[in-house]
Amino acid sequence: MLRWFYAEVQPKEKENKNQEYHKNTMKGIRSALNRHLSDIGRDVDIVHDKTFKQANGILQGKLKQNMQLGLSKPTQHKPIITQNDLQNISEYLMSDSNPVILRYRVWYDLSIHFVTRGLEFHQQLSRNSFQFLTDDDGIEYVALSHETKQKNWQGGLDHQEAPHDKRMYATGDARCPVASLRELLERTPAEATSLFNHCSKEALASPQTVNIWYAAKPCKQHQFSKFMPDISRNSGCSRKYTAHCLRSTAIQALNDDGFEIRHIMYMSGHRNEASVRSYARVFYGTETSA
Repeated sequence: MLRWFYAEVQPKEKENKNQEYHKNTMKGIRSALNRHLSDIGRDVDIVHDKTFKQANGILQGKLKQNMQLGLSKPTQHKPIITQNDLQNISEYLMSDSNPVILRYRVWYDLSIHFVTRGLEFHQQLSRNSFQFLTDDDGIEYVALSHETKQKNWQGGLDHQEAPHDKRMYATGDARCPVASLRELLERTPAEATSLFNHCSKEALASPQTVNIWYAAKPCKQHQFSKFMPDISRNSGCSRKYTAHCLRSTAIQALNDDGFEIRHIMYMSGHRNEASVRSYARVFYGTETSA
């Protein structure tokens, strides 16, 4: 059944008979099937077991044939935010002092500085997720106080330790990300279990008259998916950006500044160079100029 499936599965778009699934999509489908079999208690591994060697050979041959026929497309990552739009976003995030913009600003800063993968990272953050520390030069920075579950870091017995010394440094100016995080924490009620919470009605009506801006009601994961599109629209960006665009932008910025690819992989959580290189427009090699 798997040999037949791998050989003949195609997208629903019938107007283009040469349409084929991307190689990453096929690998994702295979992994999803494998997880399902595990979840229902089947003691098989369709990815690694020798029993499924022929099926995996069919998938391998299908992907190679797609490349020979010109049907294999490169991985398309989310667009990198342009310099003009980055400036527009920065101006918007500093345009006013209110609970909505402060929450956007801290979420944006954490996404950029920690090169986060997906939206689940932010949902795992609590009031106690960060340590305020000082480096050897006396400069303040923020670091995570615990590991977070992400795509490549799932925990468990076979869990490899995730990068744990990522830092967000204080800048000492009006746009300081550490100062913004501190303000968010000060305006969040002590009983709140999440870092990002719903805005209180009183704060939305008159932010200057109340000290606590947020209710002890965590934001849901689907709400985080709306943050970047809302920021894009409110700041007058040239297009609607997503949360993953911030990740692509951060990786490209590190590359443009000349950081070695191993340092970029440490920040992004990638495990092989090819995946990182696919994000950036141009990679300048392994020599660092930073």
